[in-house]
Amino acid sequence: MSKIKKITRHSLRLWLLSVTIGVGLLFFGYISVQQSLRLGLNDPQVQMAEDIASQLSQGASPVSAIPTGSVDESQSLAPFVTIVNNNIDILASSGKIGDQIPLPPTSAFPDSQKPGNNWFTWQHDKVRDAAVIVPYGNHTGYVLVARSMGQVENTIGYITTLAGLTLLSVLIVPAIIILFI
Repeated sequence: MSKIKKITRHSLRLWLLSVTIGVGLLFFGYISVQQSLRLGLNDPQVQMAEDIASQLSQGASPVSAIPTGSVDESQSLAPFVTIVNNNIDILASSGKIGDQIPLPPTSAFPDSQKPGNNWFTWQHDKVRDAAVIVPYGNHTGYVLVARSMGQVENTIGYITTLAGLTLLSVLIVPAIIILFI
Protein backbone atom coordinates (compact mmCIF):
# COMPACT_ATOMS: atom_id res chain seq x y z
CA MET A 1 0.00 0.00 0.00
CA SER A 2 1.31 3.44 -0.94
CA LYS A 3 2.18 5.78 1.78
CA ILE A 4 1.07 9.40 1.29
CA LYS A 5 3.72 11.92 2.24
CA LYS A 6 3.06 14.41 4.92
CA ILE A 7 2.51 17.82 3.31
CA THR A 8 5.44 19.98 4.27
CA ARG A 9 6.33 23.56 3.51
CA HIS A 10 8.83 22.28 0.97
CA SER A 11 6.15 20.20 -0.78
CA LEU A 12 3.79 23.16 -0.83
CA ARG A 13 6.50 25.40 -2.28
CA LEU A 14 7.25 22.86 -5.02
CA TRP A 15 3.55 22.63 -5.86
CA LEU A 16 3.16 26.43 -5.96
CA LEU A 17 6.23 26.78 -8.17
CA SER A 18 5.08 24.13 -10.64
CA VAL A 19 1.52 25.51 -10.72
CA THR A 20 2.77 29.07 -11.23
CA ILE A 21 5.00 28.04 -14.13
CA GLY A 22 2.30 25.79 -15.63
CA VAL A 23 -0.47 28.39 -15.37
CA GLY A 24 1.80 31.10 -16.79
CA LEU A 25 2.71 28.96 -19.80
CA LEU A 26 -0.92 27.89 -20.27
CA PHE A 27 -2.22 31.48 -20.25
CA PHE A 28 0.53 32.62 -22.61
CA GLY A 29 -0.28 29.78 -25.02
CA TYR A 30 -4.04 30.30 -24.79
CA ILE A 31 -3.88 34.07 -25.29
CA SER A 32 -1.42 33.70 -28.18
CA VAL A 33 -3.60 31.19 -30.02
CA GLN A 34 -6.86 33.05 -29.32
CA GLN A 35 -5.47 36.39 -30.47
CA SER A 36 -3.83 34.83 -33.52
CA LEU A 37 -7.17 33.35 -34.58
CA ARG A 38 -9.11 36.55 -33.87
CA LEU A 39 -6.64 38.95 -35.47
CA GLY A 40 -6.10 36.63 -38.43
CA LEU A 41 -9.83 36.77 -39.05
CA ASN A 42 -9.35 40.36 -40.33
CA ASP A 43 -6.63 39.57 -42.89
CA PRO A 44 -8.83 38.80 -45.93
CA GLN A 45 -11.03 41.84 -45.25
CA VAL A 46 -8.02 44.17 -44.97
CA GLN A 47 -6.62 42.90 -48.28
CA MET A 48 -9.98 43.16 -50.05
CA ALA A 49 -10.79 46.62 -48.65
CA GLU A 50 -7.39 48.06 -49.56
CA ASP A 51 -7.49 46.56 -53.08
CA ILE A 52 -11.01 47.87 -53.73
CA ALA A 53 -10.19 51.30 -52.27
CA SER A 54 -7.20 51.46 -54.63
CA GLN A 55 -9.41 50.60 -57.62
CA LEU A 56 -11.95 53.25 -56.62
CA SER A 57 -9.22 55.85 -56.12
CA GLN A 58 -8.05 55.12 -59.67
CA GLY A 59 -11.52 55.81 -61.06
CA ALA A 60 -13.29 52.43 -61.05
CA SER A 61 -17.04 52.56 -60.48
CA PRO A 62 -18.36 51.16 -57.18
CA VAL A 63 -20.47 48.52 -58.96
CA SER A 64 -17.47 47.24 -60.97
CA ALA A 65 -15.18 47.18 -57.93
CA ILE A 66 -17.21 44.81 -55.73
CA PRO A 67 -17.08 41.03 -56.19
CA THR A 68 -19.80 39.49 -58.33
CA GLY A 69 -22.55 37.60 -56.59
CA SER A 70 -24.43 38.30 -53.41
CA VAL A 71 -23.60 37.07 -49.91
CA ASP A 72 -26.48 36.44 -47.49
CA GLU A 73 -24.76 36.63 -44.13
CA SER A 74 -27.39 34.52 -42.44
CA GLN A 75 -26.37 31.66 -44.76
CA SER A 76 -22.67 32.18 -45.52
CA LEU A 77 -19.27 32.75 -43.92
CA ALA A 78 -18.00 34.52 -47.06
CA PRO A 79 -16.93 38.16 -46.83
CA PHE A 80 -19.13 40.86 -48.30
CA VAL A 81 -18.28 44.34 -49.58
CA THR A 82 -20.28 47.54 -49.22
CA ILE A 83 -19.16 50.83 -50.73
CA VAL A 84 -20.61 54.06 -49.37
CA ASN A 85 -20.05 57.72 -50.17
CA ASN A 86 -19.01 60.39 -47.67
CA ASN A 87 -22.64 60.77 -46.53
CA ILE A 88 -22.80 56.99 -45.83
CA ASP A 89 -25.22 56.44 -48.73
CA ILE A 90 -24.81 52.93 -50.16
CA LEU A 91 -23.30 53.00 -53.66
CA ALA A 92 -22.88 49.24 -54.13
CA SER A 93 -22.96 46.12 -51.98
CA SER A 94 -22.54 42.37 -52.27
CA GLY A 95 -23.90 41.69 -48.78
CA LYS A 96 -27.33 41.31 -47.32
CA ILE A 97 -29.33 39.73 -44.55
CA GLY A 98 -32.70 38.92 -46.00
CA ASP A 99 -33.54 42.01 -48.06
CA GLN A 100 -31.47 44.46 -45.98
CA ILE A 101 -27.90 45.61 -46.60
CA PRO A 102 -26.20 45.62 -43.18
CA LEU A 103 -24.28 48.74 -42.18
CA PRO A 104 -22.45 49.47 -38.92
CA PRO A 105 -23.19 52.70 -37.03
CA THR A 106 -22.35 55.74 -39.15
CA SER A 107 -19.72 56.84 -36.62
CA ALA A 108 -17.57 53.84 -37.62
CA PHE A 109 -16.86 55.34 -41.04
CA PRO A 110 -15.12 58.61 -40.12
CA ASP A 111 -13.38 56.80 -37.25
CA SER A 112 -11.70 54.57 -39.86
CA GLN A 113 -9.57 57.53 -40.97
CA LYS A 114 -7.79 57.59 -37.61
CA PRO A 115 -4.57 55.53 -37.55
CA GLY A 116 -5.13 51.98 -36.32
CA ASN A 117 -8.90 52.38 -36.21
CA ASN A 118 -10.07 50.61 -39.34
CA TRP A 119 -11.09 47.17 -38.01
CA PHE A 120 -13.66 46.24 -35.41
CA THR A 121 -16.15 43.62 -34.26
CA TRP A 122 -19.73 44.39 -35.16
CA GLN A 123 -22.89 42.63 -33.91
CA HIS A 124 -26.10 42.87 -35.90
CA ASP A 125 -29.10 40.66 -36.60
CA LYS A 126 -27.66 37.72 -34.57
CA VAL A 127 -24.45 37.82 -36.64
CA ARG A 128 -21.07 38.95 -35.30
CA ASP A 129 -18.78 40.28 -37.98
CA ALA A 130 -15.10 41.00 -38.21
CA ALA A 131 -15.26 44.23 -40.20
CA VAL A 132 -12.75 46.54 -41.87
CA ILE A 133 -13.42 50.02 -43.23
CA VAL A 134 -10.95 51.75 -45.53
CA PRO A 135 -11.47 55.30 -46.86
CA TYR A 136 -10.86 55.86 -50.57
CA GLY A 137 -10.17 58.82 -52.80
CA ASN A 138 -9.72 62.23 -51.29
CA HIS A 139 -12.43 61.70 -48.63
CA THR A 140 -14.77 60.44 -51.37
CA GLY A 141 -16.17 57.49 -49.48
CA TYR A 142 -15.50 54.22 -47.69
CA VAL A 143 -15.11 50.53 -48.42
CA LEU A 144 -16.58 48.17 -45.80
CA VAL A 145 -15.59 44.52 -45.93
CA ALA A 146 -16.98 42.16 -43.28
CA ARG A 147 -17.51 38.49 -42.65
CA SER A 148 -19.10 36.34 -39.98
CA MET A 149 -16.98 35.39 -36.99
CA GLY A 150 -19.07 32.25 -36.36
CA GLN A 151 -16.55 29.55 -37.25
CA VAL A 152 -13.61 31.26 -35.51
CA GLU A 153 -15.72 31.83 -32.39
CA ASN A 154 -16.58 28.10 -32.36
CA THR A 155 -12.87 27.24 -32.65
CA ILE A 156 -11.98 29.67 -29.83
CA GLY A 157 -14.71 28.07 -27.69
CA TYR A 158 -13.18 24.62 -28.28
CA ILE A 159 -9.70 25.93 -27.42
CA THR A 160 -11.11 27.55 -24.25
CA THR A 161 -12.51 24.18 -23.17
CA LEU A 162 -9.14 22.52 -23.80
CA ALA A 163 -7.37 25.28 -21.85
CA GLY A 164 -9.76 24.77 -18.93
CA LEU A 165 -9.09 21.03 -18.86
CA THR A 166 -5.36 21.69 -19.12
CA LEU A 167 -5.61 24.14 -16.21
CA LEU A 168 -7.19 21.42 -14.06
CA SER A 169 -4.35 19.05 -14.90
CA VAL A 170 -1.77 21.76 -14.16
CA LEU A 171 -3.30 22.12 -10.69
CA ILE A 172 -3.83 18.42 -9.91
CA VAL A 173 -0.92 16.53 -11.49
CA PRO A 174 1.88 18.30 -9.57
CA ALA A 175 0.00 17.74 -6.31
CA ILE A 176 -0.27 14.01 -7.03
CA ILE A 177 3.38 13.78 -7.99
CA ILE A 178 4.52 15.63 -4.85
CA LEU A 179 2.27 13.55 -2.57
CA PHE A 180 3.14 10.14 -3.95
CA ILE A 181 6.77 10.45 -4.95
